[in-house]
This record gives sequence, structure tokens and C-alpha cells, in this order.
Amino acid sequence: MKVTIVLDGTAQPPFAVPTITTAINQTIAKIQQDKVAYIIGYTAEKMVPLQPQHIIRFYSETKAIYAQTKTSRYLIKERLYQLEKQLPTDFLRISHSEIINIKTIVNLKLTFNGLIQIKLATNIKTYTSRRYVKQLKKRFGL
Repeated sequence: MKVTIVLDGTAQPPFAVPTITTAINQTIAKIQQDKVAYIIGYTAEKMVPLQPQHIIRFYSETKAIYAQTKTSRYLIKERLYQLEKQLPTDFLRISHSEIINIKTIVNLKLTFNGLIQIKLATNIKTYTSRRYVKQLKKRFGL
């Protein structure tokens, strides 16, 4: 049996709606979440496959993109906008130069100038830019 699932929030009636079961919802969530199995990171002379769930953040520094894990950082060949399209929904863009894994957030702190300070695993502190504050608040229902 061949099944095609199309998620379209703009669809207007009439259309056929199959009975949505828990198994179908789990399959849809899995498809949406598992966009990429791994990302290649580079250190010195090695190429290392990195699983997205082990990455704390992606950030740019001196015109290069790095992935940071709990133990080290890796050079990434893709650009942040390319990574943003490939990564699972656990990742959120918080500035022009940074994407974080929301599962590694320890706490959020509102600052006096309207930004949000984010403390990540391994005591990393970063800030949202004003442009991305609204997206962060929406994601967490603030």
C-alpha cells in the first residue's frame, strides 16, 4: 500500500480526512523531526560525524561556522541558513550568527534592554538579538 501525507495548513474544504491515529501522529512527528541524521564537523585533520542531539549550538566566529558540543568544537562547512533548513525542530535561530539546541537551555533571563540572556549546558551564556526575541518567546509561550 502506498500512502502520501501532505501537511497543508492552508487547505480549504472539501478534502478527505482519514482517521488520525496515534501511530500516524508519531510517524508525522518523526518525519518532521529527523531532517538530518548527522552533520560533518572538522577538527585539525579529521572529519567527525556529529549527531544533532549532541550539539549545543552553531555559531559564527571570524567568518567560520562552528558546532559546539559538551567536549569540543568543530568547524562546519555549511552556512547557518543551510543548517537552519536541515536541523530538527529542537534548534532555534537566536541571532544572525547563532543557532541553539533548545534542549540544552538551562535558564532564560530577561535583560534591562529587552534582550534575553540564555544559559546553555556547560555554562555557555549567549543572547538573543532583538530581531529574534519574538520567535524565542513564541516557541516558549512567553
